[in-house]
Amino acid sequence: TLSDEEDAFIRNERVMGKISWRYWAERYATISLAAQAIGPMFPLWESQTLLLDRIGDLEWARYEEQHPDGVVVDILKDRQVGASTMAASFLAHRITTHPNVNALSASDVPESSTNVWDMLERIVDHLPWWMRPQILERTKNDEMVFSLGSRVLMGASKSTRGRDKTTRTAESAKGQLGRGRTLSCVHLSELATWTNPDQIDTALEPGIPVSPQTVWLKESTAQGKGPHNWWYQDWQLAKSGRGRSVAVFIPWYLERRRHWLPCPAGWVPAEETLAHARRIEESSPRWCRGRTYRPVREQLYWYEQAKAIAVTKDALEDFLAEHPADDEEAFQFSGKSVFSSLVRDRIRLQARPLAGMVTIKSNRELGTLP
Repeated sequence: TLSDEEDAFIRNERVMGKISWRYWAERYATISLAAQAIGPMFPLWESQTLLLDRIGDLEWARYEEQHPDGVVVDILKDRQVGASTMAASFLAHRITTHPNVNALSASDVPESSTNVWDMLERIVDHLPWWMRPQILERTKNDEMVFSLGSRVLMGASKSTRGRDKTTRTAESAKGQLGRGRTLSCVHLSELATWTNPDQIDTALEPGIPVSPQTVWLKESTAQGKGPHNWWYQDWQLAKSGRGRSVAVFIPWYLERRRHWLPCPAGWVPAEETLAHARRIEESSPRWCRGRTYRPVREQLYWYEQAKAIAVTKDALEDFLAEHPADDEEAFQFSGKSVFSSLVRDRIRLQARPLAGMVTIKSNRELGTLP
């Protein structure tokens, strides 16, 4: 039997937790810490703070504009910036605090989907009993159903889990992820390596309502570019403002906790390193909410040393694609090219700003010839 004070506390936490993800996550979200312990999710990394702030900006803008849609974002990112952890916590928050929510978590292959699913389950299982609704059904790496009427499904692009698990018929085979299902909370990961991403457009998106309650997060690193690369094309639509999604880029330099090294007292950055630092200063306001970012010496030393190691191992393309300063750099160096990554990097760093453009027309085009 609870005392009046305990009962009031629980009611307050449930209401405040439902209203605010931050309030809920600061107190109740438990995650893996460095793959060797578990602990609180907060304090957030700087990359996670940027993602949360960008989502907050989007929510406020759509509220002021009376926009009919919710949080729909494309997240292009550096490696290991905590975006998947954030997405798993968003899903866990929604399905445990809101009734009748249908959620989906999916990645490129079942193994990757399982990793994200484990994050979600860890958060749910470590909630206090009075914050966690009763779990009515639970199938490992497949589905959880709650007493609130909410449920979350796990899917994958490259398996029979890429189907509608509620029908389990021949029509719901691989490549029909989410077909026939209305989903208001969705997380798709590693989209650059999906083998059949067209199913997102044909089967999944029609079932994601245009509603202020919708949360749809698509996140991946860059893996190639061009007219037939689904993730590249979806990112370009988001970046141009023509698609349903809003573009959020998370650069390498935000993660100072990982990307830094003590540098010798007399170390002088190479010219290519200084050119990269200038590129960061120029592009950071576009992606960091107007903030001009100037990397410190320890970050530049890490970048120069890590880049040199990548050159030695003939893995420069992977390094530049996975630790980009801006989105163009990420896609420019992903995939294969007839030019070496060293040549492309040198051209990019030595390129000067466009001074002007001249249009040349023939006399016939100008109408001066009969």
